[in-house]
Amino acid sequence: MDDGFLEDSSPYTMDDRREVLLKNLSLTPYTDIFDEQFPYYLAIGMTYDQFWNDDPTIVKAFRKAEEIRTTKANQMAWLQGRYIYDAILRVTPVIGGHEPIEYLSEAYPIGDTAIEKAQEKQEETNRAKAKQFMEMFAVNNNARFNEKGEEDVRRNED
Repeated sequence: MDDGFLEDSSPYTMDDRREVLLKNLSLTPYTDIFDEQFPYYLAIGMTYDQFWNDDPTIVKAFRKAEEIRTTKANQMAWLQGRYIYDAILRVTPVIGGHEPIEYLSEAYPIGDTAIEKAQEKQEETNRAKAKQFMEMFAVNNNARFNEKGEEDVRRNED
């Protein structure tokens, strides 16, 4: 019966037997795993001493920090693309012989507080436009009624 071990009478050393056993069981020694992962942790900012001598749970914090950095870099690249896209859209009317659209006067709001402030500002702008529209409507409407009233007065005088 072959259980993965070489017989004692074989010319192979104990190290050779260990390799055969690991191959048969498809296990990887922890040292190999650590050696394989070491360059990654160096690349994300962990020092040699931290990796080999400090608390092993610190690697979780380094992985999470790298995930946060990667997410942030991705969001910044997306935001930069959005600004470029917006700038191109605002210049495009020039191709048709029209005036370009004015570029943004403020940055895009980022974060809950900034978004709320931007929404409040937009609502205030909309209210001001609606008020101005209603005032102009009232002025025009009143002028029309005044003209009609003056015509009625002139007819009555005749």
